[in-house]
Amino acid sequence: HPSNYLAFLGLAAALCCYKRLLRLTT
Repeated sequence: HPSNYLAFLGLAAALCCYKRLLRLTT
C-alpha cells in the first residue's frame, strides 16, 4: 500500500530530524 509506505517514510524522516535535534541540543 502506497499510504503505508508514505507513513513509514514520514516516520523515518521524523525520527532522523528528532535525532539530529537531540545531537544539536546536547
